[in-house]
Amino acid sequence: MSARPLSRLPSPLSGIAAAALALYSLPGISAEPTQVAQALTDITVEGHHAPDFKPEKVSSSKFTAPLVDTPRSVTVINQEVLTSTAATSLQDALRNVPGITFAAGEGGQPIADRPIIRGFNSASNLFVDGVRDIGTQNREVFALEAVEVIQGADSVYAGRGSGGGSINLVSKLPTARAMTSGTLMMGSDDTLRGTVDQNWVVGENTAVRVNAMGNKGNTPGRDKAVNYEKWGIAPSITVGLNQATRLTASYYHLTDNGMPDYSIPYDQATGLPVTETLGVDRNSFYGLAGRDFRRATTDIGTLIAERDLSNGTTLRNVTRYGTSMNSYVVTNPDDSKGNVANGELWRGTKQRYSETDTFANQTDLRGSFNTAALQHTFNIGLEYGRESRMQDGWTVASAAGTSNNCSGPDRDALFANGDCTSLFTPNPNDTWLGTITRNNNPTHYRTQSTGLYAFDSITFNPQWQAHVGLRYDSYETQVRKPSDPRVNGVSRDSFINYQAGLVFKPIDIGSIYLSYSTSSTPPSLAGGDEDAPNAGSPADCTSRCTRSNLDLKPEETRNIELGTKWELFQRRLLVSAAVFDMERKNAQIETAPDTFAQVGKTRVRGAELSFAGQITEVWKLFGGYSYLDSELERGAFNNLAVGQPLPNTPENSFSLFTSVDIVPQLTVGGGAYYVSRVFGNTATTPQKQIPDYWRFDAMAAYKVSTNYSVQVNLQNLTDEVYYTKAYSNHYASLGTGRQLLVSVNMNF
Repeated sequence: MSARPLSRLPSPLSGIAAAALALYSLPGISAEPTQVAQALTDITVEGHHAPDFKPEKVSSSKFTAPLVDTPRSVTVINQEVLTSTAATSLQDALRNVPGITFAAGEGGQPIADRPIIRGFNSASNLFVDGVRDIGTQNREVFALEAVEVIQGADSVYAGRGSGGGSINLVSKLPTARAMTSGTLMMGSDDTLRGTVDQNWVVGENTAVRVNAMGNKGNTPGRDKAVNYEKWGIAPSITVGLNQATRLTASYYHLTDNGMPDYSIPYDQATGLPVTETLGVDRNSFYGLAGRDFRRATTDIGTLIAERDLSNGTTLRNVTRYGTSMNSYVVTNPDDSKGNVANGELWRGTKQRYSETDTFANQTDLRGSFNTAALQHTFNIGLEYGRESRMQDGWTVASAAGTSNNCSGPDRDALFANGDCTSLFTPNPNDTWLGTITRNNNPTHYRTQSTGLYAFDSITFNPQWQAHVGLRYDSYETQVRKPSDPRVNGVSRDSFINYQAGLVFKPIDIGSIYLSYSTSSTPPSLAGGDEDAPNAGSPADCTSRCTRSNLDLKPEETRNIELGTKWELFQRRLLVSAAVFDMERKNAQIETAPDTFAQVGKTRVRGAELSFAGQITEVWKLFGGYSYLDSELERGAFNNLAVGQPLPNTPENSFSLFTSVDIVPQLTVGGGAYYVSRVFGNTATTPQKQIPDYWRFDAMAAYKVSTNYSVQVNLQNLTDEVYYTKAYSNHYASLGTGRQLLVSVNMNF
């Protein structure tokens, strides 16, 4: 019999639904709520949905100017966009930002969100309310006000990073306005989702907010065995509303279980997925329901203290502690023995068990002052972070042995035990006999970092502004693996990053800017873009490693950007355009056999266009276009891919979501998304790749009454077969198929 270490947890949906009904039945604790919501932190999006798609500024006080005057590319996906597009995950949300793709798991990387921004892996540059979140998870949006994407080298904001940019998730926190909202979503593929958002005002100075979510279903376009079940809750309380001293405490929990899916293998003869070349159906799922599993949990506690001082300055401190766990066994559609050409497939496995915990403390002072004729808006601060990760795995032992040759002498045993299957008619319910046990051979990572930063926006006159930032970081990384002392080591380093931008405002509603920014990437965070054999984390080192990554200096990225931003149509629509040149250097490569030097270099040149807001009172739109010309300029001496595009970096991508209020009660809209061909690797024999695609969505919403509305979303209207991730060797991840969603929304 099969041995699975984790069993399915009871469904949380009944509990979430009961909680929602209880919350809806409660009257507002404050009989006369304040009419205007007051944000308790730097968050600019209030408790109710934003009235349109246009954001005004970024939540972080490190951004000392409105978006229209910020000299760099920034995209804010607010609550209205998330709701209109029926987004439930970070990947759903980021579909609206062209130029961002997601990297696949495997190859030492976890099943989790791994966004790629402007060609560079930014998995380590995910933040929650400005605090780095290293937890390996697939992130939810039920407790978010907005998703902010900063494009280009941004270590001056984020500290150590990949150079492509960073993503900040803005949490829902208490406001001074009592309100209740909730959504019950039902749809095809057995989809059922419930969310509730309740904000109580207690007395004059205290507010309590609770967000909760339960969600289950199957993945559209895949076998019903590919299912998911998750629940989350995010309570928070603020004391000191409308007072000079404010204290906010919040907690976030997410449990996410389901069947992991590595989707479709490549046709080794062409480098394309077998669904494109061999007629394999998109529903073909090669996993085993009796063996594979995925379980992930996240817990985050945060304390925010603010004090308004004299002369309009504010002192703020954020303290956070978080833990996460990610555990899975997933079928890898392996073709190392040429099984696919014979119409067969070996169900290999990839697995992981990891635990992370983080502690962070940030203190900053923000305000404004004048010196002679100059106006200054500033932010200075100090950050400390400690991140620990234990990485282990599972041993998956099949009763049929270890052979992966479905045509070899063990063929009958491999098929009888479910280790081999048909490429065209796999059955996820095949019997599998074997054991799954923890390795108990962990590798431990620990990083401590300290950062000092300062920002200043200087207004010379109504036409000219300068925006400058400077940051110093020091860090120490320790790696320890009791069973393999070769990996053990300590690395210490420090770096300075900066940005400078000059803004010219020919008229009040527009700006033209030129900016320069830098980023530093410690080698333990490098994504291996330059294909050095040990360019990834220390865990990637094998017998091929000739020296530890811990001895390397940080990789360096610089970004030069020329852009313009305009608030059009009576300031209802923000339109931004930019051209940029990014260069990443100092990567370790093999310059000769067994000779290494930090001289690897990649480069991305491109252009971006974005728009967010309203053209008229009834016509909204959000989206943009991205052009990325990426290239590996200098790689290993024996690397034939020099001059090739970077993996998972589309040359062209486009997104548009638009809606029109036909009458005050009825809104119709839709989305169009295009991504050009993407390569999974830089090999030439043949290059793994996924084809370009168009995806179209449709939406209609009807306001039944002041407090109730019904929304219908038809995702992937044409049931397009497309792919969202290209792995370098084994597989490509399919995008979701057509899905109908019906949501009943309530707002009080």
